[in-house]
Amino acid sequence: QADAMLNLALTADPANAEAYMLKGSAQKQLGNPEEGLRRMNISLEISPGNVDGLLLQGKTALEVGDLEQAGKSLRQIEQICGVDCAAAEELTVALDTANIMQQDDADKAGESGGDAR
Repeated sequence: QADAMLNLALTADPANAEAYMLKGSAQKQLGNPEEGLRRMNISLEISPGNVDGLLLQGKTALEVGDLEQAGKSLRQIEQICGVDCAAAEELTVALDTANIMQQDDADKAGESGGDAR
């Protein structure tokens, strides 16, 4: 029912950034992070200064393995509220953690990919 209401809101106002963000968040929660990210991107094209939206976009990008998009979201947040705001700090920690995990995975792949003679 909430999805139907959001669809009505978007029919009435196709530039309703909040409705797109809510639909994106709902898709993420329903286990469809790629679709959620797509809708978040639309929302942020309409309203690029939404720090909470950028944080959600960055965290969802990390969930789908898009570290580049997460980094872009972080840079946009930092431009809006600086490096010391809570959203920037939260996304920095999440991005650092993802980078460490990716490096660990690469190290493990390198170790198991050796010549086994």
